[in-house]
Amino acid sequence: MYGIAGLLTGRTLCGRYRIEAVVGRGGMGAVYRALDERLGRAVAVKVIGIVAHEPAEHARLQARFLREARAAAALHHPNVVAIHDFGADEELGLDFLVMELLHGEDLAMRLARSGPPPTHVSLSILRQAARGLAAGHRVGMVHRDVKPGNLFLLEGDHADDLHVRVLDFGIAQVAGDEGATAAQLTEYGRAPFSPAYASPEQMRGDDRITPASDVFSLGAVGYHLLTGLRPFTATDAGRMAMEAAESVRMLPERAPHLPRAVVETLQRAMAANPAQRFRDAAEFAEALSTGATPLSSEPPVHTATTPPPVRTPRASLAAAVSVEPSPDDETRMQMPPPARGHASIPAPAMYAPPPAHAYPSAAAPTAYPAAAAPPAAYPPAAYPPPRAGAMRRFARGLWQFIITCTALALFVGAWALASMGVTAEDTRWVYAGAAAAILFTPLAVHRLNGGRGRLGLGVAACMLATGGAVYYVGTDGDPAITLAAVFGVQVVASFITLRLTRRRLPLDAYHPGT
Repeated sequence: MYGIAGLLTGRTLCGRYRIEAVVGRGGMGAVYRALDERLGRAVAVKVIGIVAHEPAEHARLQARFLREARAAAALHHPNVVAIHDFGADEELGLDFLVMELLHGEDLAMRLARSGPPPTHVSLSILRQAARGLAAGHRVGMVHRDVKPGNLFLLEGDHADDLHVRVLDFGIAQVAGDEGATAAQLTEYGRAPFSPAYASPEQMRGDDRITPASDVFSLGAVGYHLLTGLRPFTATDAGRMAMEAAESVRMLPERAPHLPRAVVETLQRAMAANPAQRFRDAAEFAEALSTGATPLSSEPPVHTATTPPPVRTPRASLAAAVSVEPSPDDETRMQMPPPARGHASIPAPAMYAPPPAHAYPSAAAPTAYPAAAAPPAAYPPAAYPPPRAGAMRRFARGLWQFIITCTALALFVGAWALASMGVTAEDTRWVYAGAAAAILFTPLAVHRLNGGRGRLGLGVAACMLATGGAVYYVGTDGDPAITLAAVFGVQVVASFITLRLTRRRLPLDAYHPGT
């Protein structure tokens, strides 16, 4: 199932951990169920892919991995996965982490399987994840890859009784390690974060990443949980800035059921400037538990000691660095359009780099700057957002209409050809029409279903259903009866398969006509 990752099955690492099966795969490597032969207990072993072209570089990366693994193993918190051991197998040339074996599913799987959970469950997941991240922030560790796939859900006695464990703290940046160098334990040359939930400073490629970056990412996860929508989908820093700002502004309308305190908490967590967010996950968790501290509605007062915010010109946003999306996040590339009736959105200039005093000093990695009076939540827009014009919307609708009509025409033509074969008693026409209908029937049903099913599975189900109908009805009797049976099973099989495999609509489907 996991290809080359399965080659380790049956091997023993360091003479102690016998690999039994692959149980997962992520950006850093594969995760295996293993047996600790010394203690006789089941564990999870994550094999880390450290790749370097020179032995000296590999040794340096390996030493950094061991330092960070030691720091991660020192974390003891109910909301952080426990690390039992770490090391390197010299015979196989592999570095690995040994963790507790969890039973359940990660939040990404839960969202894909059944969508966002109820509001009270989502808030509980968010609070527990914030407490787990806070445990790392207290010792100077920044996770840097907070996403649903790194939040594991352990089920309790009831379906809504979930216990959260934060995964992959082993790839964190240890504050103070080698000065301002960000330790990246990931496959060599790949981005150490998932663009689907990354903070603006990560998208810009800033060297210094603070705990406020994790706060933004967890706020983005919370936004997805509580609204059913990702706050942004673009992987370009400029477009991501506009999408995130618009999503933050639209939060009260997209989640009218949320208490005002929760809305204000998420809005502050997803502020563009790190200095305007909660300083770390502990403050975020406290706000989620006791109510938000709203941002001031008064404009900031600029004095000689308080420089005004720097506005990023449009050209610099267009030239921002793009990052390839992580494969296990399946980041959609379309951009959600702005809501109707709004001439402007919060300024992308909020994503300008914050002043230097907003970041902790390398000499004191766990010290954060004193809280200052927060500026306005939504400064005036620098320029209006791009919006699809009437001609573009008309062309898009016309194109979708043409595709649907073509699919229906092919469907009708295939069955008309088969019917003509029955009338003319020409079996070649019957077979040709029925064979073409194996493709065109699920295609037509797929279009009528809004394109929300997996067309490939529909074709496969249609093929199996056709074979079953021919086998049971036979071809020796009345061909009209056989053809009617084939038609019926194809339509039913296509409809059921596409309904069972339908996926959540892309973000722009929630705003038809844009």
